[in-house]
Amino acid sequence: MATTAKKKTTTPKVDMSDVIVPCEETTELDLTKTTAGTVRIDDTALINVRSNVFGELIFVDPVTKEKISWHQCGEVLQMPLSTLRHMKNGAVKFFTNQLVLITGFADENAEKFEVADIYKALYISQYYKEILDPANYDDICNWKPAEIKEKVSVLSGGAKAKLVVVLNTYIEKGILDSLKAIKTFEEVLGCDLKRPD
Repeated sequence: MATTAKKKTTTPKVDMSDVIVPCEETTELDLTKTTAGTVRIDDTALINVRSNVFGELIFVDPVTKEKISWHQCGEVLQMPLSTLRHMKNGAVKFFTNQLVLITGFADENAEKFEVADIYKALYISQYYKEILDPANYDDICNWKPAEIKEKVSVLSGGAKAKLVVVLNTYIEKGILDSLKAIKTFEEVLGCDLKRPD
């Protein structure tokens, strides 16, 4: 009886340094507008992906083994949709904990699709129903106590942790100085924030 050896197939290593580049994009995230019908976006489409984490955020693609690093909150990198599919399949916490925000297309697809279409194509819309976008952090200082209770109570654990850092920074800088708002944030977040001097 003869045995045959199985051929081992390997995925070619892609040099992402040509594809993943920093960009200065800070548009507001709108997930309400989508293109009608089924959305089919090519895996080579370049997507702007913004870090929603204070400090460095690192993703190692499980397929290509490429290391992708965001160095600060708000930094935007461009990457192909295929990398985001790998992220969803191999490290879904990047989406469930809202560690990254997809902010749009970096190529000609921007004319054909809406930002929400990317979330729909990746099947991750459910993780971003309630989101606190870093581009809107300044708005939190103007929230009324009822708004604070409504908006903060539905945030994910990761988003709440980021919010605590933002609030303490704003208190320290004197941007947030309303004791009533601070007390409401503490109540909803279940933590003690800094007090204004």
